[in-house]
Amino acid sequence: TTDGYQPKSKKELQNVVKSYWSEGHAKAIIVVGQASGNAAQKSVGWRFQLIPSADPGTLKKGDAINAAVTLDSKPLDTEVSATYAGFSTEKDAFAQKAKTDKGSAKVELSSSGVWLIKTNHSMPYSNLEEADEYSFTCAVTFGVR
Repeated sequence: TTDGYQPKSKKELQNVVKSYWSEGHAKAIIVVGQASGNAAQKSVGWRFQLIPSADPGTLKKGDAINAAVTLDSKPLDTEVSATYAGFSTEKDAFAQKAKTDKGSAKVELSSSGVWLIKTNHSMPYSNLEEADEYSFTCAVTFGVR
């Protein structure tokens, strides 16, 4: 609003500049010991998801992983950003950006360490009296040997 951020429906407010319905999810995949199977590749039921194609416990520097993006259980073409710890100290600096094709993007794991793969999507909200846009964010974090 012209008076700052307010966590309410657009119809409950005055002087609305922009209104979002936001959903954000993050998944941290932690492997203790040996690779854990296919649990990381399964849907967890969120409306907007980023699903890795392989068990991160099996990955090492130089490998690639596909990241599937879905909205309402359907593949979504959007942009995926990926980076690793130590790549940059600047905000929103990513080592790679890729467009999905049929909902999947390839990420080259060029470094060992902790990786973050992230995607965002926005679209018009279904009831414009309540909000202007849906805003989705999803991230997956995992380690690479």
